[in-house]
Amino acid sequence: MLTVEQQDNLKNKGIEPEGIEIVYIDDDYNVLSEPPPLFDEQKYIREHAISFEGIKLTPENYEQLLGHPAPNKWLENYQTREEVDVGTPMPDTEAIRTAARDAARQTQEQFQQGLRELERFANMSDAEIEAEIERRFTPQMPELPTAENIENRLWSEVQSAQMTPARFEAALKILEQYGPEEGMQKLTKADPKAAAQVQRIIGVPPDTERPPAQQHSPEPQRERVPPEPNP
Repeated sequence: MLTVEQQDNLKNKGIEPEGIEIVYIDDDYNVLSEPPPLFDEQKYIREHAISFEGIKLTPENYEQLLGHPAPNKWLENYQTREEVDVGTPMPDTEAIRTAARDAARQTQEQFQQGLRELERFANMSDAEIEAEIERRFTPQMPELPTAENIENRLWSEVQSAQMTPARFEAALKILEQYGPEEGMQKLTKADPKAAAQVQRIIGVPPDTERPPAQQHSPEPQRERVPPEPNP
């Protein structure tokens, strides 16, 4: 890598450093057969100047401030800058600062929370740490319904179906006394409408008793008498 002095000598004076091969390329990375023109600092300033002593340069005041007409290259650069300035809206710096402050505050809060968690774990015993890890990484099983929850649900369903409390209590007693299958059989015989409603609510299949199939006894076979012989 060239030093600052070597770069300055090569760019402004055309002096190549000893012992280093210099390859010149253009903007499209094509190798040049001979060195390009030396860098003209004054020309670069004239073509790319933006202001002079704090005053913005424009095509109207360029010659007055710098003492010579504006080069065509400067006019092209000025037009490009004006189009960019007009077409690109200025960012809302206050909104950017607010977002940056919020992000920094959130990061700080997360860091402080992490420190508190670390301190809490540091003061735990091995058994407490094991229990905490198990609590965090063990999936929570859904709570099983209790008898009270089922009864409350049944009661709410019964109320919505306009079933009287007496019929509801009677149906529950039958199911509790005889179990779901036999209870549904007896309830179906005693109160078919209540049985249908309860079956819809709790999903107990109405396993009603079916009458036994009638067995047909075979008809008795008649004894066949042989014909009497002719005299």
